[in-house]
Amino acid sequence: MTPPSQGALAAKTLGQSKHVVVSGMGHIVSVHPCARRLMSKFVEKGKVTVAVDACESGLTLPRPLFYVTALEAQP
Repeated sequence: MTPPSQGALAAKTLGQSKHVVVSGMGHIVSVHPCARRLMSKFVEKGKVTVAVDACESGLTLPRPLFYVTALEAQP
């Protein structure tokens, strides 16, 4: 889990890679059911080519209810 630009760079160095960007989410995307299915498929089969799901095209999460700045949390 890394910023999209860094994920794209990392994917170029890996023999098997799949770069998935989840809009509206930071480091922990595994809470999303679609992301869990993708990760499970990859772990079960050991191939990134089988880590495919129809939900990928709409993989987004809503904006959090709060955000954190360097000074404080805001509702």
